[in-house]
Amino acid sequence: MKKLLLLFALTGSFAAQAQVVTVSAGTSLNIYLPLNQFNAYGAYEVVYLQNSLNQAGTITRLAFEKNDGTDLRAIDGVSIYLKTTAAALSTNATIDSTGYQRVFKGSFTNATTSGYQEIQLDQPFVYTNTANLSLLLIRRNGQNVAAASNGPRARWLYGLNTAGISRRYDGGAPITSTTAFQSSNVLANLRLTFSTGTATRTLTLATCSRLFPVPATSSVSLDAAGLTGPLTYFITDALGRTVQAPAALPPTTDSQYQFDISQLHAGLYHLHLTHGTSQEVMPLVRE
Repeated sequence: MKKLLLLFALTGSFAAQAQVVTVSAGTSLNIYLPLNQFNAYGAYEVVYLQNSLNQAGTITRLAFEKNDGTDLRAIDGVSIYLKTTAAALSTNATIDSTGYQRVFKGSFTNATTSGYQEIQLDQPFVYTNTANLSLLLIRRNGQNVAAASNGPRARWLYGLNTAGISRRYDGGAPITSTTAFQSSNVLANLRLTFSTGTATRTLTLATCSRLFPVPATSSVSLDAAGLTGPLTYFITDALGRTVQAPAALPPTTDSQYQFDISQLHAGLYHLHLTHGTSQEVMPLVRE
């Protein structure tokens, strides 16, 4: 099961110091997105939801996660744009940077065979944590750098419209005002560095590493070693409707939390968790 994890690099109190936020922890692989190194032209637009960022401040660095790939040439011809938005993405729009702030132009890092490939923004971006973050990446007239056998493969999560939504253009033709996006829900694993964080919080839900079994028939358990006290949770269906009302749940003696899903019909749901000031959403499957 693919699941959305919000992982944070923590150093205690975050007022007036740098903050690193990693959004999504997908394990699916893609050789084309977010950086299409096989065509001279390409585009990728994605909205990351505000509640998956949960951090205000000035974004100064941006990174995508690379799974593997031995060709270590930088990916040239890349421009990156950011803006805040309350809207979702339509799948039939044309590629348009109107309303965006361009934050980077140049060659994107591809320096190691795996791990986060990071660039420093040419223009820092102020994010107020009051709306979703929209990212547009356009590649123009780039060099075709790699064969599929050794090119970089990025890690991503299938969005399911709950973590966000994306669209893409994979063609090799030059991008014009009429170039259309293709449908996609691929959320590339993203890491943002904020030079000035404004939140002060202690996050512990990153220790929630496993929801099992997958799929489940009557109950699911959360492996949450290190957490203490009750979790507040509720469950929504694939359309966002609440199917189990908010409730508090204490841990079991073996540091697990067990959720009764026996009354749910078969299908995909989302488990919403709150522990102190930390929040997390995990997909679960009822068999």
